[in-house]
Amino acid sequence: MANLLKTLIIISLFLVSFDKKNDCQGIAELLKKVENLEGNEKINTLKKAKTLLEKCQLVNDSTYHFILFELSNSHILEGNTEAHDRLTKIVQNQIKINNTLPSNSLLWSWWIIGRNYGMAKNNAKKIETFDYILENFKKDPKLSNQIAQVYETIAGIYIQQGDYEKAFSYASIGENYSNIHHNPKWAVMNILLKSKAKNMMGQSDLAIKELDKAIILSKKLNDKNISSTIFRNKGYLLRNLGKGEEAVLAFSQVKKMYPDKKFPLMDLDIGFVYYEVEKNYDKALKAFQIGIGNVENDDYLKVRFLDNIGAVYWKKQDFATALKYYHQGFTDFKKLSFKNQDIAQNPVPILFKNLGLKDFFLTLLQDKAICWLDYAKASNNNKNYLKNALQTYEVADKLIDYMRYEHTGTQSKYFWRNKTRSTYESAIETCFLLKDYEKAFYFFEKSRSVLLNDKLNELGAKQKLSEGDLQQEKDFQKQISEINASLEKAQNTKQKSDLNNQLIDLQEQQDRFVRTLETKNPAYFQIKYDTTTYRLKQIQDYLKVNNGSLVEYFMGDSATYAIVISPQNVSLKKLNYKANNIQAFTNLCSKKISTKAELNAFLGLGSSIYQNVVMPLNIPKGHLIISQDGAFIPFEALSKSTNKPDYLLHDFMISYTYSAQFLLRNNPKNYFLPNRKFIGIAPVNFTQKLNPLNGSDKSIENIADNYFWNSKMIGQEGSKKSFLTQAKNYQIVQIYTHAFADSNETEPRIYFADSTLKVSDLSIENRFNTNLLVLSACKTGVGKVAKGEGVLSLARGFSMAGISSTITSLWSIEDRDTYTLTELFYKYLNEGLPKDEALQKAKIEFITSTENAMPNAWAGMVLIGDSLSIKKHNQLIYWILFGILTIALSILWFRKTQKRKVLG
Repeated sequence: MANLLKTLIIISLFLVSFDKKNDCQGIAELLKKVENLEGNEKINTLKKAKTLLEKCQLVNDSTYHFILFELSNSHILEGNTEAHDRLTKIVQNQIKINNTLPSNSLLWSWWIIGRNYGMAKNNAKKIETFDYILENFKKDPKLSNQIAQVYETIAGIYIQQGDYEKAFSYASIGENYSNIHHNPKWAVMNILLKSKAKNMMGQSDLAIKELDKAIILSKKLNDKNISSTIFRNKGYLLRNLGKGEEAVLAFSQVKKMYPDKKFPLMDLDIGFVYYEVEKNYDKALKAFQIGIGNVENDDYLKVRFLDNIGAVYWKKQDFATALKYYHQGFTDFKKLSFKNQDIAQNPVPILFKNLGLKDFFLTLLQDKAICWLDYAKASNNNKNYLKNALQTYEVADKLIDYMRYEHTGTQSKYFWRNKTRSTYESAIETCFLLKDYEKAFYFFEKSRSVLLNDKLNELGAKQKLSEGDLQQEKDFQKQISEINASLEKAQNTKQKSDLNNQLIDLQEQQDRFVRTLETKNPAYFQIKYDTTTYRLKQIQDYLKVNNGSLVEYFMGDSATYAIVISPQNVSLKKLNYKANNIQAFTNLCSKKISTKAELNAFLGLGSSIYQNVVMPLNIPKGHLIISQDGAFIPFEALSKSTNKPDYLLHDFMISYTYSAQFLLRNNPKNYFLPNRKFIGIAPVNFTQKLNPLNGSDKSIENIADNYFWNSKMIGQEGSKKSFLTQAKNYQIVQIYTHAFADSNETEPRIYFADSTLKVSDLSIENRFNTNLLVLSACKTGVGKVAKGEGVLSLARGFSMAGISSTITSLWSIEDRDTYTLTELFYKYLNEGLPKDEALQKAKIEFITSTENAMPNAWAGMVLIGDSLSIKKHNQLIYWILFGILTIALSILWFRKTQKRKVLG
């Protein structure tokens, strides 16, 4: 880009000198001076050149654009963002009006616009500008070098924003594009960003693979900038792998490559290795102090140094000094315009909204908050210090919300949910020490199922879109789903590579489309990014319906917390319990216990969990909603006794929820046509070579008999297409089928007569109106556990589609037991009982009527979502209505017949 810039200036000056009048020739002399000027002298010279060009009517010339860009840059250095934005918009409008410049000049102009937005740290505008370049210039083969650099630039922006998955995607396109157009330099630069993205997500093995590829390619280039970037990436990798000395050597090697240059960023990296890996705080402090002295005109870098210096003093337990450095990170950052010197104060959250590199400030807020908390604990739980910590955590939480707008990739979202987990744990601890239950409930809710709530917001936002936009969005999702399906079947590397490139390109188009929606439709944007939470009073009002209780758990690294909410009371408990035994208990639950030793182990483990996480909470018997954290266990199978089965099932009607927000936000639809009450699906036989589910058709018939109007899709009628087109408008959907899920990366799926439905397929569909989905299939509640999100199961996928309650299975249950238990559930549901009570009674009757019924046969069937009853339509009313309609039709027929006789 630098060479292009010089060439453009020379050409522009030549044209000005020879094509215009003599009074325009002075522009060339003025621009020659600019390169050696600084400060006000530079600005004044540029303004003179600008005036001359306007006088000579050369405002559409690239030289004029160059002057405006230089002026806008000067304004950025002064902190005058308004003047910068005004000049940038002038150039944008001129380029759009006069599109006659050569393509390389136009691209250069747009490039500088994007660069200027970057200097202003307006990453959203920068991405928008570079997306425009891709859309309009990437098919021009003469510009391939610049386009490869655009991909690398966009990938770098996404890394800054923490959207590492998106960064990897753009860098992958950039690598592929560079290889096609034989640009090895930018192929290497894009590969290095791929390595960095994987490293940031903790995927060191994949990061090393990409780095090794970059090293091999770079040997042909002999480029010092590339070599230094490779050493930096290597240093980051070694640091993450805990190899401190080797990481320091890698970073030091970069400094040696530039002996005449101050390199504060390397001092920061070296200092952080001493701090994080070596735990040598004195060496870390020395490196940070050297580096901060070398920082020039980079407030963001200064923030990082001040934060790290503060962290060293925090580790040394010099809390007062640490807080001064943390606070200085805010007051010294010019764009925040925050000058309050009181270390107890923080910038208001809105000031962070339009800043780039938000993760720098999030780290600063997190560090300041934990410092206040530790200062409080070291000062006999000083209340003022605790309040300062809480106020800082509240600002950090709002900043996390702003960051959520910028993270589009699912893996990036999971990464940040995991990374911000400690923030919510410390915030809850602060609330516990302050006995602030309202704020504690807020942080409990903000810590869980964020992605699920985002998806429900998205479903609501879709109601604000036009039919055309909805269809276009659906088309994008359908094409992406089809390519993903092809990727699974791809046999060779080339096929996979081609499909991956198609997928990334399509996702790029989809992102651009979604950004357009968010810009042109404010209502869509507002609903999609709604981060408001419900208050304690609202959930207490909800609990009054069944006079029930809600328990939410938070299992942190250092402690487990539980908040217990009833219609009248709230309590917050700290439990000394680790989650180590949860998976072991679930394994025993799912096993067919046949020996006394196995029974004793099961009862002992269940009783231990009960003693630690249930008994201390003093929950009144009755309806109980549980919001778990991490791996899922069936609480109803916990035994109060170690000597004999004394299940919690007998004391509580238990249901589960992902969060209180899920219950209140995902309200069930109340009205359904009588003929849309129930649909039962039983494929029985499957094309995927699965065992037939003999008897499932008979069970569907038995259940359907409870409903005057019912629909059934049995055998080949139980297809994926039939389910997706019909089931979403029924109040109750019952499915007998096979399913597959595990705790790894495999996407959960459910089988129909003809094909398979994956969780990702549901994103293509419009909202399900269904109140209750009964997934009578193996392991529909099983999936990968994501911190702060819970189990990523098939049942959760249906919840994301808008279904308010789901009955799902945590493990494989024998077919006969499944049919019996499911039919018993419907028996009680159709008596008008709430769903949780109907399931409780079904399980108790099953245990009573089945010899040696162990939990593996009944405990795996659980209810997730609202537990309200589903009112049964009175069948007598249907018969009366049917009779009235028959009589009315008979009368009409009789009158018509009589009329014909008279006319005849």
